[in-house]
Amino acid sequence: MYEHFVKEDFQRAVRKGFWRKINAWLTGKNNELLPYDEVRQIFPLKGQRYLGLQTIPVENIIGSVGRYRDFDRAFTPVHARTAPRWMSIDMAQYNDIRLPPIEVYKIGEVYFVKDGNHRVSVARERGQAFIDAYVIEIDIPVTLTPDIQPDDLEQKRAYAEFLEQSNLLTLRPDAQLELTLTSEYPRLTEHIHAHQWFMGKQQGQNIPYETAVHSWFENVYLPLVQTIRAQDLPKTFPHYTETDLYLLVSEYSWFLREAYQEDKTLRLAADSFAQKYADWPARKVAGNLAHTLQNAAWLDHLILQQERAYFLEATALPTTLPNAYLELTLPGKYEKLLEHIRVHRWYMGEQQNRQDIFIPIPFTEAVKSWYHKVYFPLIEIIRAQKALVYFPGRTETDLYLWILDHRSRLEEELGWDITPETAATDLVERQTRRISEEIADALLPDSLETGPKPGRWRRERLESGPGGGEPLNRRTFTDLLVSVGASDRDWRALDQALVLARQSKAHIHGLHIVATEAEIQSVSAQAILAEFNQRCITAQVNGKLAIRAGQIARTVADRARFVDLIVLPLNHPPPAQGLARLVSGFRAIVRRAGRPVLAVPERVSPLNKILLAYNGMPRADEGLYLAARLVYEWQAELLVLTVEENGRSLDRARSYLEKHTLPATYLRATGSVDEVILHTAETHNANLIVMGGYGSNPVMEVMLGSTVEKVLSQYKYPVLIST
Repeated sequence: MYEHFVKEDFQRAVRKGFWRKINAWLTGKNNELLPYDEVRQIFPLKGQRYLGLQTIPVENIIGSVGRYRDFDRAFTPVHARTAPRWMSIDMAQYNDIRLPPIEVYKIGEVYFVKDGNHRVSVARERGQAFIDAYVIEIDIPVTLTPDIQPDDLEQKRAYAEFLEQSNLLTLRPDAQLELTLTSEYPRLTEHIHAHQWFMGKQQGQNIPYETAVHSWFENVYLPLVQTIRAQDLPKTFPHYTETDLYLLVSEYSWFLREAYQEDKTLRLAADSFAQKYADWPARKVAGNLAHTLQNAAWLDHLILQQERAYFLEATALPTTLPNAYLELTLPGKYEKLLEHIRVHRWYMGEQQNRQDIFIPIPFTEAVKSWYHKVYFPLIEIIRAQKALVYFPGRTETDLYLWILDHRSRLEEELGWDITPETAATDLVERQTRRISEEIADALLPDSLETGPKPGRWRRERLESGPGGGEPLNRRTFTDLLVSVGASDRDWRALDQALVLARQSKAHIHGLHIVATEAEIQSVSAQAILAEFNQRCITAQVNGKLAIRAGQIARTVADRARFVDLIVLPLNHPPPAQGLARLVSGFRAIVRRAGRPVLAVPERVSPLNKILLAYNGMPRADEGLYLAARLVYEWQAELLVLTVEENGRSLDRARSYLEKHTLPATYLRATGSVDEVILHTAETHNANLIVMGGYGSNPVMEVMLGSTVEKVLSQYKYPVLIST
């Protein structure tokens, strides 16, 4: 007669389980029963005893021996296969049939069902608060409570290990020394060992560990915890245990004594700690970050000044370099500075050949040399680029370490040698890149991107320009990216780059792109590497080839920010028809790279007679700037050509060149721009054309074509495209 009610009870229980599962998913809480065997294996067994028949709270039953997958944390059924057994027990309840007690294991305050899982489930569904059970109690070093989650077990395990190792459970069974961060127990153990050493030194004898533990707890730990309680620190920091605060306050007190040579009392240390950090969680910690991260941040702050004091003492900077100011905002980094100095000291010894006669470089001498030759030159780069503006709250010394670490990662990633200045520029660029740029990069075809604004490369890599008054005394091209292909015709780009590198004393970064990762170590790829190295050695130019898998145009453009100039073999000039232009790899590189591009069609040039095609537009101004620098550096002959389509004149170009006392021949012409440029180059035997890059409207250029593409399709010598 109760079949209908029993079926409804089960279905209602299943629905509750469904909504509990949804709630667990939304809140991130675990909704599963704890498996007894896994819990049992985590903790050392202290013993077990039979407690007999007892009445236990149903809500304290949180796990099962073998059926933990059939029910959720509230013992709601989660599988249809449990229905027959579940409903038979529910039917027995309706018929007032007395069921036998369940069997459970008790660990701390919680229970794990050995037999009777369905009876517990039915009891929970009926709202039953207690249930009869035969209880076997399992003794472990820690107490488990009904609110424990699976993620808490590791924390409990670490605490149990600490209690076992310290024997505190025997010596002080009332002690509660639980930490929120499991990695901190070794530090707590270090406190005990330090106290043992101190006792031995005071008493002049070896102190048994058990004696030291008891003394530490009575004479060190408890007095400080009592001070912490008196200052209401647990209320100020509710997410931390008293032992957490003991570590923080005790180490802060030690820091005050060691760093400032002030013997603060425990009360003053606690007062200072509370006053200094009372609003830290609300101010520094984002909503859902784990409190263990909060704890780590606090520990970082507390040890930072101690590390700096040690660094200053080790280096004697206040004495040897009183005007030097080095400060870090992140702990653990001062040791990296010392490591840099040690490495520099070793290199000094190598250079001075002192190792053979065992005369070490004095450390203070190495410190001064490192500061002047390594550290401060990079600080000057940081200041010149105003890099600190983009890293609020950080120091120049922070950036010094970040830039050098970033440089190492870049060199490993790119397979090239990277200068500190390039690494600094890239670090700032990554920090400041706009989200809108990333969206455009994802949505637009590469050949339709407008690319960086004119002059970005000049502003990033050099400081003088058409409107500037600084002398042209800095090398224009110091790092060249050369695309190296698999065909014989592709080597002319490297040959041209070698000519340029010799004239500009530049470093060549070769790049060979293959289709798959497997091809990187192929025989053909390694043959290209060997040929590249041989040509560089023969030309006495410093070069390094990276072999990578990927798409050629995008890979070249993405690496452009690390160089001053891209040198490309022009086997296939951009096509004249609109739809074909859309997929042009060359166009994509020029638009995306933000660096000048030297296209090498057929002939390698001595680069001694330059034709500048100038129209007064921003990208043409960049061409003017480049041409002027190259004339200055290479002592090349310069022709400046203006095609009077729109009445533009040579006044701006003449003014700039005369300002820098650079000779040039000025030409005016009318007609089709590309035809005039090509005719002038041929007539005057120019072996390098310099011209502005693609315009700001890529869609119109794709449809109608551009002067750049028309010149590239017919000119046999290199064309330098400014951006």
